[in-house]
Amino acid sequence: MERFTYYEEMKALAVATRSKYGVRTDSLGLREMRRIYKQEGIKLDLWPHKMKKVRAAYLIEDGQAYVLLTKSMKPVEPRLFALAHELKHHLVDQEIAKTRRLECSVDFSSRSPIEIGAEVFAAEFIFPEQEFSSWVETQLSNRTCGPDEIVQLKRNSPAKVSYTFLVKRLERLKLVTEGEFKRFQFLKHEYRLYGVPFYLRYRRPSRPVSE
Repeated sequence: MERFTYYEEMKALAVATRSKYGVRTDSLGLREMRRIYKQEGIKLDLWPHKMKKVRAAYLIEDGQAYVLLTKSMKPVEPRLFALAHELKHHLVDQEIAKTRRLECSVDFSSRSPIEIGAEVFAAEFIFPEQEFSSWVETQLSNRTCGPDEIVQLKRNSPAKVSYTFLVKRLERLKLVTEGEFKRFQFLKHEYRLYGVPFYLRYRRPSRPVSE
């Protein structure tokens, strides 16, 4: 099967799965994903150990499907994306998972079509491309998309998505040049524009170590 056809099928599967579970972009979060996992019979294990360059993994043992999710990964956006990524493996790749663990890696340079397909599925499941395109048109009056506009898109987004997600989608829409913001630190830029969030400025100080 040609890769393009395969990826288009994964997008269609994401749309169908959203419909099956009544997913809405503006309400999809970790709680909703746990509900879907439960209905799919997937056991979620928050993995306390370090998995080098791996956010999550899907495996089957004795007929039971498991997803290992790195416990130390705190932001909602990458956790949600990783869970959607592993959901694709459950829906499509169970036979492969019976022989080896399928991992959601942070290394984008060595992705197989199976893993790229999971990325395509996850992106479409969280924020369908057509819905994203229509939404962006309402947000950008003159189709200008610099760092300030991208930060504003992130803050206004109905979906829980990362800056990486947004930039990739904007590249596909030709609103930004591919690789233009590869090393740009959007979070720092957001803090410069809007200030550091309250919960980060007033963290409870750690307890002093007894001598």
